[in-house]
Amino acid sequence: MTIMRHTFLGLCAVLAMATVTAAAAQGNRPNMLVEFTTETGTIDSAVLKEKRTHTVYLPPSYAAAAALGQTGHRRFPVIYLVTGTSYADFFSAIIGHLAFTGQIPDMIVVSIESPFSITSNRLIDTTPTKANPNSQGDPAENRYGGGAKPYFDYIARELVPHIDTNYRTTAQRTVVGHSVGGLAVLYNFLSRPGTFQHYLSLDASAWWDDQVIIRLLEDALEGSDKPRGRLYMAVSEKETTGFHDDTGMLVGNLRFFDILERHRLPGVEAELKLFPGTNHGTVLLPALFEGFLYLWGGYLPHRSDILFPGGGKARLLAHMQAYSEKTGATVPPHEGFVDGIAEAAGAHAEKLDDPEKAAFYAQLQIDLLKLNLETFPASSRARVKIAKYYENKNDRQKAIRYYEEALQLDSEDQNARTGLDALTGKQPETLELTPEDMAAFVARYEGEGFAPTTLSVVDGALIMRIDGIDVDLTPLAKSRTELFLPRNQGGGTIELIKADGAPKRIILRLGNGTFELTAVGQ
Repeated sequence: MTIMRHTFLGLCAVLAMATVTAAAAQGNRPNMLVEFTTETGTIDSAVLKEKRTHTVYLPPSYAAAAALGQTGHRRFPVIYLVTGTSYADFFSAIIGHLAFTGQIPDMIVVSIESPFSITSNRLIDTTPTKANPNSQGDPAENRYGGGAKPYFDYIARELVPHIDTNYRTTAQRTVVGHSVGGLAVLYNFLSRPGTFQHYLSLDASAWWDDQVIIRLLEDALEGSDKPRGRLYMAVSEKETTGFHDDTGMLVGNLRFFDILERHRLPGVEAELKLFPGTNHGTVLLPALFEGFLYLWGGYLPHRSDILFPGGGKARLLAHMQAYSEKTGATVPPHEGFVDGIAEAAGAHAEKLDDPEKAAFYAQLQIDLLKLNLETFPASSRARVKIAKYYENKNDRQKAIRYYEEALQLDSEDQNARTGLDALTGKQPETLELTPEDMAAFVARYEGEGFAPTTLSVVDGALIMRIDGIDVDLTPLAKSRTELFLPRNQGGGTIELIKADGAPKRIILRLGNGTFELTAVGQ
C-alpha cells in the first residue's frame, strides 16, 4: 500500500481554518471555497486480484483538529464516491461549502477509482450483471458488466477497513454514485445492508440489462436480510446519453422507488426527486446539493435559536441529539461555532439594561465555554477561551489555572503563554519595530500550498496581504527571528526571518498546519 500526499490549501482562508464555523457565522471568512488536502493510496487487493487506487479528501478541520489537540474526540463521517475520478473535485467543493455554512458536519471524502479511464472497467465495477446483448443499451458495452459484487466486496473487506485504520472516522458511511455509479449504489443498498447507512443515487442507469435492478429489488424484498438505511434518488427530466431512448432511465428509477415505497420496509427512509430541465450531466449540481441536505442537512442550529431567551445550552444539546437520531451519527458542534455564540452572549450580557436578560446571557456564555471543555477535553484553545473569560471577571486564580492547563496541552500556544505571563507579572520579551525594521521585511513571498503573500508597511504598521485580505501583524517576541500574532485573523503565529538585513522567509504556524514561504522580490 502506498500513499502520496498533496496539499492545495491555497487561499488566505487558512488563517481561519481552526475556527471555520465561527467565521462563517460571523460573516468574516474571506473565501467561501473550502479546499481539501488529498492523499492518494493504493491497495493490492486480494479480492480483485489487482492494485486499486483511491484518493482521500480531508477537510481543513481534519488537520485543525490535530493542531487543537482534538484527535481523540474529533472524528469524521466518510463519503465513498463510486467511480469518483471524474467528479471528486467537483463533489468535494459542494461538500466543503455545505460544511462551511454549517448545514452538514465536516466529512472525509474517498474517491474510489476504476483502474483505467475506459468504459469497460467502469461498467465491470458498477453493474450487477452482464447485459443481454439484445437489451436496451450499447451492445458493444453490455458484454462488460457483472462485476459489482466483487467490487463491493473489495470496498467492504479491504478499502473501508483501510480507511478506518488510517484516518479518524466514525462508523457512519455514505455511498454516492452517478449514472452506472448510481446503479451500483442501488445494488449495494439491496445486496449489502450495513456497509453504508446513507445512499445517494444520482440518475442511476436503471435501464441496465432490461431493468435488472427491479428484479433484484423484488428478490431483496422476499429475502431475510432486507434493505435498510436512508436513500435519496435523483433523476433528470431528460436523458441524453444516446444509448437508449429518453425515458428508459427515468422510468426505471420511478419504478424502483414506487415498489420500495409501497412496501414501507422498517429501517428504510427513501426520497426521490425529479429535477426539471436537467439532463444526465447537468443534474449533478442540484442533485448533489439537495441530496446531501436531505441525508445530512440541519447539522448546526441557527445562532438565534440559542441566543434568544428560552434557547440556551439546553436548546443546543436538544438540537444535536435530534440530529444524531436523524443521521445515526454522534457529532459534536464545532468548537468555533460554540465559541462564537458564547462571545455573542457575553456581549449581550454587558450591554443589556434588563437584569433578567443580562443574567441569562451571562450564564449562557459560561455554560457554552464549559461545554467546549467537556466536548474537547484535549483542546488548549478551549482552556484559553475560558481563561480569558475569568480574566475579564477579575478571577485571576481561575484564569491562571486554565492558562497553565492550556500550556500543558500545547506548550507552543502563544495565546496561553501571553495571557499567563501578563497575569503572573512576567514581562515577555517585546519587539518594538522602527520603520527601518519593518521595511526590512517588505517583499513578496511564495511557497508550496499557500497563496502568494506580500508584506508592506501601511500607516506605520506591518501588514500581510494574502489573496486581497490584509492581516495586521502584532509583534510578540524577538530573538534571531521576529515573532508575530495575526491580530485580525484566526489563531497561530507568524515568524519573519531575515538575513543580512534583507527579507528571507516567513513561517506560518496555523491551526491547519505549518507553511513556509520564501521572499522572491522587493
